[in-house]
Amino acid sequence: MRVHAIFRNLLMVTALAATFLMSVPAGLAAAPVQGPDLQVRGSFTPAQITRGKTVRATVVLTIPGGYHANANKVLESYLIPTSLKLTTSGGATVGAVSYPRGVLKKFGFSGDKSLSVYEGRVTMTFNVTVPASFSGNELLVSGELRVQACDDKTCFAPKTLKLGIRGQVK
Repeated sequence: MRVHAIFRNLLMVTALAATFLMSVPAGLAAAPVQGPDLQVRGSFTPAQITRGKTVRATVVLTIPGGYHANANKVLESYLIPTSLKLTTSGGATVGAVSYPRGVLKKFGFSGDKSLSVYEGRVTMTFNVTVPASFSGNELLVSGELRVQACDDKTCFAPKTLKLGIRGQVK
């Protein structure tokens, strides 16, 4: 008899839980917003890399319309700047990254303060020096681009976008 009562109570709790879950509006049950789809790609100029020479590398971040990202040089200490960390293979060395100047804008969440931001297509450049003793036929520069995207009202969680730039070495 006691087992029968426990089973009946379990069925009642399950039915109540199912009824509650079915009454939750779809918008409330959705996963948190992840922010815009940021794209990053890189390339070398010239595409053919020569041992003992320096090659220019470019990384392009594409931010969809209606969104922006904090510039590398932020105007407030609480903001997360866009930053690129790089590593190379085969003894090649990476120079300092050159970031574009941000655009000054005011947003719904920034009050009267202007913020330095990037919008649209953002180009960062740096030099890679390939030693004459470079071994192998391919240069790989790996990168992590840390960026925080926002719209006019909200800033989303920062993202770290990984990228790899490959080039043939002669």
